[in-house]
Amino acid sequence: MSIITPSALTKSVQTMYETAYREAQDIARAYDQFANVTKQQKDDKGSSVTVTYHSDMEPKNSAGSRTADFTPQDIYEANVQVNTDFYKDGVKLHETAFEESFALGMKQLGDLTGRNKSEVVDSLARKVATQGNWVIYPGTHTTRVTLDLGVAGDHLAESSFLKVSQFTQAWAGNRFPDKSIMCLTDVFAAGDLLTASGGILTARAAYTEQGLKYLQNDEVGMLHNIRVLTSPVAKVFYGAGVANASAVSTTISAAGKPLDKTMTVTANTNIAVGMWLTVGTVESSTTEYLSTEIVYVTAVSGTTVTFIGGGANGGFRFAHDALAAVANGDSVHTAIFGGPNSLAKVYGSYGEYGEIVGPKVDGSADDFVTSSWKFWGGYGRLNEAWLIRSECSASNM
Repeated sequence: MSIITPSALTKSVQTMYETAYREAQDIARAYDQFANVTKQQKDDKGSSVTVTYHSDMEPKNSAGSRTADFTPQDIYEANVQVNTDFYKDGVKLHETAFEESFALGMKQLGDLTGRNKSEVVDSLARKVATQGNWVIYPGTHTTRVTLDLGVAGDHLAESSFLKVSQFTQAWAGNRFPDKSIMCLTDVFAAGDLLTASGGILTARAAYTEQGLKYLQNDEVGMLHNIRVLTSPVAKVFYGAGVANASAVSTTISAAGKPLDKTMTVTANTNIAVGMWLTVGTVESSTTEYLSTEIVYVTAVSGTTVTFIGGGANGGFRFAHDALAAVANGDSVHTAIFGGPNSLAKVYGSYGEYGEIVGPKVDGSADDFVTSSWKFWGGYGRLNEAWLIRSECSASNM
């Protein structure tokens, strides 16, 4: 943990910090909405929790014997392992940071800590939810690397929702009480869906009272009884689609810091204003690279590229080492279809949302303050049939 360059904190400050932490972590919940808490493991013992299933009985409609007893059926069991682990992170500041920074205060520390914790924990749910075995594609391209933003048939469309609504008719135990399920995607994929299917999509404002009762975070509407949710943390495989005809394949020549709005590349071949560039390792399979991000080019001057990114100031969100890859392959977007019981969530004594630690003052002169969090738990796919991933391209990314 690096130290960023107040004395004892009052109870009221602690309460304000805790409130900011809770508010911030609630904002970022996305894939956690697919999870039902299966077990609270209070003693935090073991590295996994076993969830057991039993088989159904076979329906038999033949007449029963009047002279002999029936042959009892066998019931079978199968287990699913939910892996758990311990996670923690935080920041450490010198007290002069509060004097020198106009943007930093105790509430901001609560926001930062809460958002970081929620994003990390939700990324655990996202990893499990987006690596299921059931994958569908909207068009004729049926591999991630062949998806093309210029091909309308590769975009998220009503046909995928119709297909999923048919596939999921048997999800009796994995629906909301109004019989709906949900789909989580990003605004780019959802934009194509709304353009093509807006006329038959039921906007949230038109929901019935029952429909509103089960409203989820970031819900925009319903299509074929599937709730459409959009989130800025929805999984996108940046640059993992088809290679661009005018390909960019270069690296950063100097390390980039969070909030940087320019980067220096080794070569500027084919880099042009108005294109998206992936910075970092492309996710072509199941290995996640959480610091890979995408930026929008606004100017090119020699090997200096000016861009708009996802950082707080419109720059980089994450740090990137020198020689990090820079490319312009089309991105692959995901739409995850599931219900409120598609994932199992296990957590320990730190609570379902983790535990806040601090603000904690330390140092020989009581001049450092640490804000942090910790979480013990994990997520698992209970039933591979209860999660469907659609991989698609999007016309504007």
